[in-house]
Amino acid sequence: MYSQYGIDRVLEPKHVLPTSAWKLDNSKHIHENEIRINIDIIHIERTNFKEICLDAGHNHNKIKEKIINIVNTRGKLHNPVTDTGGLFCGTVDEIGSAYNNIKGFKIGDKVLCNASMASVPVHISEIKKIDMAFGQIEVEGYAVLYDDIPLIPMPNNLPVNLLLYTFNESGTLYRISNSAIGKKKFLVVGNNLLSNLLFGFAIRKVALDDAEVICLIDSRVRCIFIVL
Repeated sequence: MYSQYGIDRVLEPKHVLPTSAWKLDNSKHIHENEIRINIDIIHIERTNFKEICLDAGHNHNKIKEKIINIVNTRGKLHNPVTDTGGLFCGTVDEIGSAYNNIKGFKIGDKVLCNASMASVPVHISEIKKIDMAFGQIEVEGYAVLYDDIPLIPMPNNLPVNLLLYTFNESGTLYRISNSAIGKKKFLVVGNNLLSNLLFGFAIRKVALDDAEVICLIDSRVRCIFIVL
């Protein structure tokens, strides 16, 4: 019987949850209650990606080195400066005999992990490409998940980069949608065009028909107003 919540993967300090641990066991062999996913694309959480890029001077090779160094040091993609991780999608590679496979995943299925990589054992052998616009990387590597971590089948006919981006922002989008119901005037302020548009459209779907939604994007060079 293996412990719940991935605690048996914690190397240091002992007896804490994986999210709080400094280092996880990211060995490839899975326990009976685990599933291993070959990672295709990682969406790095926004503040995490910005910190990595700034520290690396926006040099692609140094960005790759810093990401792999975090994973090698901690056994997970968990930036100690920002205390954040990211999301990933990939392909099912192996399923443990006692894994609670309620969604009926099979070897070869494309899946998206909807939990922070700060709590997931990860190994990255190579970073093949960096998408600076979305804060995403294409990699060779794997993740090992216990059966309480949410995995969903990858939807068909949707752009993967936008899908990962939206899932990463889903909690904020949900809170904004709830707070915008029945209201009339909104100002969305940020420095990222894509996230501003997503938040603006989330508001538009639940606000009054005659509501006014204005997005203000501060690009540090100029201000852009968008009325949705």
